[in-house]
Amino acid sequence: FSSKRVAVSSLLAVGAVHHHLVKNLERTRIGLIVESAEPREVHHFCTLVGFGADAICPYLATEAIWRLQVDGKIPPKASGEFHSKDELVKKYFKASNYGMMKVLAKMGISTLASYKGAQIFEALGLSSEVIEKCFAGTPSRVDGATFEVLASDALHLHELAFPTRILPPGSAEAVALPNPGDYHWRKGGEIHLNDPLAIAKLQEAARGNSVAAYKEYSKRIQELNKTCNLRGLLKFKEADVKIPLEEVEPASEIVKRFCTGAMSYGSISLEAHTTLATAMNKIGGKSNTGTFLAYRVVLLLLIEVSVRTM
Repeated sequence: FSSKRVAVSSLLAVGAVHHHLVKNLERTRIGLIVESAEPREVHHFCTLVGFGADAICPYLATEAIWRLQVDGKIPPKASGEFHSKDELVKKYFKASNYGMMKVLAKMGISTLASYKGAQIFEALGLSSEVIEKCFAGTPSRVDGATFEVLASDALHLHELAFPTRILPPGSAEAVALPNPGDYHWRKGGEIHLNDPLAIAKLQEAARGNSVAAYKEYSKRIQELNKTCNLRGLLKFKEADVKIPLEEVEPASEIVKRFCTGAMSYGSISLEAHTTLATAMNKIGGKSNTGTFLAYRVVLLLLIEVSVRTM
C-alpha cells in the first residue's frame, strides 16, 4: 500500500483466496504466505492460519519492536547495550508461537496442520455476502458489516496514515497515529464496558454504600451494554394478555441457574471469592472458582479437621 493505494484486510484476502483455490481444487498445490503490516498479535496469527494461511510475515511488527527499544519502551540489557534486532524478533516469535500453542491446546489440537484452514471460529457482525465470499462455512447467526462498510473502515485508516488535509507544524497527528483504545480506554476510541465513569460510580457506591451512585452505575452499564453486547439490544416484549401468575416461574427457582464466572484465586482475592460463594449459597446458585482456590479451601479444611482430632 501507499499514499495512493489503500491496504486490504489480510484476513479477508486470505479467506477469499483460500476458498477460491478450494473450489477450483488447487488448494493443496499452492501455499499461501501472508506478508502484511496488519497482523501483530496472537489473535491475528490464529485467525489467519485458521482461515488458510501457511506462513505469515508480520514485517511491521518486527520493525516496530526495534523502534520500541530505541524509544525506551523496551529496556536494554543489564550492561546498557541494546538488544540486537535478531534477538528481539526471536523473542517476539517465541512469545507468539507460545500464545498460538495455548490457543490450539484449548481446542484439543496438537498440530498446526490440524488447525490450518479448520475455521473453528464463529463470525459476529459480518454480512452474509462477506461470509460467503471470504469465510464460507463459518457459522454466523447475526448479520452485519458489508464490503462497503469494511471498505469505509479501510479508507478511514488510510486517511489516518496519509492525511489529505495539511497538518499544522508541530501537530501530534503529523508524527503519531491516534490511539484506537483497543486495550485501554481512550476518548473517541474503542468502547469498553468498563469506562472511567462507570468505574467511578461503582467505587462511589461501594465505598459510600450509596444507592444513588449504584443506580447511576447501573444506568451507565446499560448504556454501554447497548453498544458492546448483543444482549444489550434485547427489549422486553409487552403482551396484550397477561400470563397467569401460577404459570410464571418464581424468582427463587430462576436464581438457581445463576453461576459466577470461573475466576482464579490470583485474578481477584480471597475476600471476593468468599463474598461470591456466600451469595450463591444463599440464593441456591452455583459458585465457580479457580483450581488454586479450591485446593486452598480443601487444604484449610483438612488442616482444621486434623487440628480438631489431635
